[in-house]
Amino acid sequence: MRWLILLFCAGAALAADAPDALVEQSARAFASGDFAQAAESAERAIRLRPDDPRAYNNLCAACNAQAQWDRAAQAGKRAVQLDPADALARNNLAWAQAHGPEVRRDPATLFAVLCAIALALALIAGAADLTD
Repeated sequence: MRWLILLFCAGAALAADAPDALVEQSARAFASGDFAQAAESAERAIRLRPDDPRAYNNLCAACNAQAQWDRAAQAGKRAVQLDPADALARNNLAWAQAHGPEVRRDPATLFAVLCAIALALALIAGAADLTD
């Protein structure tokens, strides 16, 4: 009987490290304002499932919240590569790019990023209209 309890506890520990659970943990940490924990959980999810766009998007958002623009842009680019239709990922990427060093040096890049943000917001607004 003792070994069954140990197996159950081990299984519960593994389930807590499952990619989906880590993505959810990342989202909860972000919502509570713990951006470092949100990034850490997203990175753990990425290590377990490197093709999960949600994990990359969560990492991008958490890095944006911590003003880690380059890291956010890298994660955001991967999220958009994996799921080009995800308007929220596009918006998070655009936010990171709008604050990156290349934008401060190049007005044309700033204009392109602002256009991307406007498009992402329009897509999000359109998606919200469809759910009403």
